[in-house]
Amino acid sequence: MQRKMYKSLRRKLMAAVVCMGVLPVSAEQIIPLPTIMQVSGLSAGDHLNLRAEPNARSEDIGDLAAGTFVEVGVVDTSGAWARVIMGERSAWVARRYLTPVETPVLSPSGIAQNLACFGTEPFWNWSLSNGVEVTFSMSEGQRPVETLISNSVSANHSLRYGLSSPNWGAVLEKRACYDGMSDRVYALQIDLLGVGGNEIKLLSGCCQIMLP
Repeated sequence: MQRKMYKSLRRKLMAAVVCMGVLPVSAEQIIPLPTIMQVSGLSAGDHLNLRAEPNARSEDIGDLAAGTFVEVGVVDTSGAWARVIMGERSAWVARRYLTPVETPVLSPSGIAQNLACFGTEPFWNWSLSNGVEVTFSMSEGQRPVETLISNSVSANHSLRYGLSSPNWGAVLEKRACYDGMSDRVYALQIDLLGVGGNEIKLLSGCCQIMLP
């Protein structure tokens, strides 16, 4: 009875870890997600299949060439499959053919230094470049480049992060995010608070790590 309860608890914990975006792929390696990886280890002339679900029998919906960079948002409970964004949808690829690429991060939060975030209705874009430059644009025009002032991890939620610049505050969270216009599943959600004059603007959207 206790053994069954232990197995059930272990499955629940593993599922929770996947939702949080961090999964032990092996006893030796822990991968912080989301992260950038590169397709590698293929035979000459081969391509890496994109699958609709995390198994080799699932529908083949495309392929990736060796050397392609992708953002991995989550891995399945086995650690064998990684979910990536490709075109207008998300897909699964065999994890053994992906090699982690060093992704510069901000200290102390650990968030990537290069982010592209956006939202729809209204359409807007917010980006962070080299951990320093913050830019924002909307249909009515572009605001000047600002300098990132600070970043931090939430005091009571390890998967939420705060970033601030003179006119913008951002709260990012590692969780599934949908743009409402495609079948992509992003691994970062953002709530953006902007203050200009007498107006307070609150916007919500999704983020990607900029590919090399």
